[in-house]
Amino acid sequence: MRTGELRGREDFEAILVETLRRGWSLQYGSEFRVSLPSRRGEQIWFEQPLLSALYTRRVERRVRRYLADSFRYTTVTWRAPAQWVLGTLLSTAPALRLRASPALSVSPDVANSESLLVIPGNQRVRIVDFDRGLCRVMLKDGFDSRAIASEAAVRGPGHTGPFVSLTTVDLANGWFEEPLIVGFNLARCPPWRDRAGLMCQAFDKLVAWARPSYESVDAAAYAAGLVTRIEEQLEQLEERFGPGVGRGVRERLVGLQAVAGRLGQTQTARSHGDFQAANVMVHTPSQQSVQQRSHGPGSSAASVGSGQTQVLISDWEYSGRRFYAYDLLRWGLGAGNPPGLAQRIRRFTEEAKVKEVGLHLPQLADPDWRAGAVALFLIEDQIRALDESLSGRYHTPVLWSSLVEELRELDSLTS
Repeated sequence: MRTGELRGREDFEAILVETLRRGWSLQYGSEFRVSLPSRRGEQIWFEQPLLSALYTRRVERRVRRYLADSFRYTTVTWRAPAQWVLGTLLSTAPALRLRASPALSVSPDVANSESLLVIPGNQRVRIVDFDRGLCRVMLKDGFDSRAIASEAAVRGPGHTGPFVSLTTVDLANGWFEEPLIVGFNLARCPPWRDRAGLMCQAFDKLVAWARPSYESVDAAAYAAGLVTRIEEQLEQLEERFGPGVGRGVRERLVGLQAVAGRLGQTQTARSHGDFQAANVMVHTPSQQSVQQRSHGPGSSAASVGSGQTQVLISDWEYSGRRFYAYDLLRWGLGAGNPPGLAQRIRRFTEEAKVKEVGLHLPQLADPDWRAGAVALFLIEDQIRALDESLSGRYHTPVLWSSLVEELRELDSLTS
């Protein structure tokens, strides 16, 4: 997410200042002062809005290469040449000095700042440290600790799966460290790579990881429990953001719950919760850049332990037990992109059309299964949206636009 978008939904500067002050004070064992606006005589950190990162004046080549690769590749063919040129130019040393604005000042100086990059995110702030080959991930001030605890529960030190395990976790103080990945994420896939094939590998790994955790449930009872949870969340949402913010949701839930019951007996499983291209990393040890934009780094060549290209999945802060097809439907329906979602849902329920994941959905040919599956998915996706909206210091419910777009489809789905 761009820093401009973060500013539109929260007190971005105040949260960032307090997060860095607390995080660096803990890390270095002495009190740091982080100030806004920047102060003369102190270490100044600059922000490049298009690159959505903060850095000091003399950043080294590894940082510049990272910034270039995090911007200049795109899967949108028509804009790829222009974006490659712009990303390359913006990440040159002169452009990083001339096209950036002073964002904050720090005292005392952060050591080795020329090899550091600060990347603010939805619920966390990442400090990419190229000298140490690590990324420290800090919980944002005033945000729910589940953004750290859920990640640690899945890929804490010694855990195995389609990911690289964390090196250090401090739940009490809200941070963890992970090694860097040498490579790229699929949202920034170079055009000469087989993006579709790499994505298929990610599907296979995710399904194989989840399969041992399958548990049978009665779909009607399971959906009823989820709806009760949503009703509780809506009460909290209205207390925080004002009455009426959840208008229309409760009425539609009744029909949605009934459709989900068509599944009869179904399965739940452990899930990623935010399965998207930006969270699929491709480890390429021969590539000399560390590229990642949307979620920050995940591991290094040494940590992965292989000289071969590997597909890994990162950013597990939304992980939890859900309907077994949740992750696949979130990708296949493009639920992270609200425009056009209603049409994609209709094509799925009426024509069994779904992007790329059909082979992992053996009951896809059954229209009752499709209707029940998408209904259960929508209920769980609303819980995710409401959880996110209640998780931090937001001015408005942060995923509400996605939820509203989904609700527009419910009338036709439940009719």
